[in-house]
Amino acid sequence: MTIQAQAIASMLIFATAAAGAGGFAAPPAPPIGTKTVATADLLVKRPSTTPCIVTLFEDHDFIGFDPYPFSYTPPAACPGPWAKVVLQADLSVTAGVQYDRTAVIDIGGVNVYFGTTMEPSGTTGREWHVEREVTDIAATLMTAQSGEAILYNLVDDHYTGHIHAAASLAFYPPGKGVPAATTAQTVIPMAPSLTALSPSNPVLSKTVTLPRNTERLYLDLVAQSQAGDEFWYTCVPDAYSGVLQSCPGGSFREVEVAIDGHPAGVAPIFPWIYSGGINPSLWIPTPGVQTLNFKPSRVDLTPFAGNLDDGQPHVVSLQVFDAQDNFSVTAALLAFGDPDAQVVTGGVVSNSLAPPVVDVNTDGLKVNGSYAKGRIAVTSARDYAISGTVNTSRGAITTTIASHMDFANVQHFHIVKHKYQQHIDQRTDVRTTTTVSGPDGTSTRTASTHYPLMVNYLQGTSRGQSEFDEAVNQEWKEVVRGVGVDGSTWVRAYDDTVTPHIHRINGQGTSTSAQHLFVKTTGTGCYDRTITVTSNAVSDVADRCMR
Repeated sequence: MTIQAQAIASMLIFATAAAGAGGFAAPPAPPIGTKTVATADLLVKRPSTTPCIVTLFEDHDFIGFDPYPFSYTPPAACPGPWAKVVLQADLSVTAGVQYDRTAVIDIGGVNVYFGTTMEPSGTTGREWHVEREVTDIAATLMTAQSGEAILYNLVDDHYTGHIHAAASLAFYPPGKGVPAATTAQTVIPMAPSLTALSPSNPVLSKTVTLPRNTERLYLDLVAQSQAGDEFWYTCVPDAYSGVLQSCPGGSFREVEVAIDGHPAGVAPIFPWIYSGGINPSLWIPTPGVQTLNFKPSRVDLTPFAGNLDDGQPHVVSLQVFDAQDNFSVTAALLAFGDPDAQVVTGGVVSNSLAPPVVDVNTDGLKVNGSYAKGRIAVTSARDYAISGTVNTSRGAITTTIASHMDFANVQHFHIVKHKYQQHIDQRTDVRTTTTVSGPDGTSTRTASTHYPLMVNYLQGTSRGQSEFDEAVNQEWKEVVRGVGVDGSTWVRAYDDTVTPHIHRINGQGTSTSAQHLFVKTTGTGCYDRTITVTSNAVSDVADRCMR
């Protein structure tokens, strides 16, 4: 059976498994003793209608540094509009030596998957499955498109691990009790493929002319840290990078979006850690949060829709604040139109978004030659609000986005002749309230998102004993609350935490890890699974809430 056939069969198994988790698509629990890949990540919940499967590419061995092209054709048996569209892919790497690699799938220049791969061991390969809902880009999928898979991989006498992948799209037609989804009328990729942003190429920009009836506008993006920016959360001011043995440039990064040169939105960057990051042994068999399947950020540009409805070209741009080396970026505009009007008007009412102010405090750091002890604290905080109105066929609708953002990165160092210790406490906290007021009333959506990260690294010798300690606590936590125009309320809570730890004295010690994923939405039950890993094998799976 090819890996593509396995993917289709797996989809049916996963859909059946989802029934036990109420409103969530729960994956099968990994068997005790698993050493390949074990995550608690949810799958995409599927509608009850029968899908049409469109193969993007079958089992392919990725070797070399050229994109792998494929052709996409819409499913004749399931013409749009669709209730849901799901990207599903199966990947594997053979036993041997291989780096973690970036994996990307684009259709018509629009990204449908972005993640990284697992690293193998000399005796154990890895296999994993990923899914992503891509219903919102249905406008791109309505017509035949060229596509490409990017998974650059060196295979030679030393790097012996072969990476295979297969991918398909599942199209779910509407049916009884399953309505067609409301999707963007226009999807515009910012670039035909990945773009590397760096000091020599700091801005990705696109001149666009939007449909004149655009009433909602979003920018979906992924900014992946690469090369010298891969461990940006460990970076320090340039003057201290040598003695602290750390990357330069400081530890604050964010994506900044502009329209016609004016600030328009911000996306914080999640500190992804790839399966070769810090120490590959930390991530076997449980990778870091989202390591295999990044979540795109969605920047709400709706307050600017009225300005962009004038039929004239406008420049949308994005950049990564303080990028030092390389961020791989992909992004696409999604324009949702007024179905009952060919032209809408409006404009921005107010906009207080300004560039960030970053404070760097090194007062607690003492340096003497190669000796260093103390801390570096980097902080940034700001509040802003953007408001805009569109005069739709239903009347004037005003959208206001009010956001409070806090960032702090505190690094403690203790570096002497026989000891190196670096401890990082980082937090990114964002609270954004979107208020939409129109003829039918007012609705609100408040998202409180938190990205705490703790990294501890210790290597040294004391009293004849060598000690090695590495620990990571990585978390994506988000609570979203909504109030409808009728006063109805809903809540969605999401918490994904991974906590690997390696501790050895004189070469003897233990490695442990755990992933805890909790998701709960009003009226649809909850999903709560913890996977515990001991000595790089699954030792326990605890399901506390699967309804």
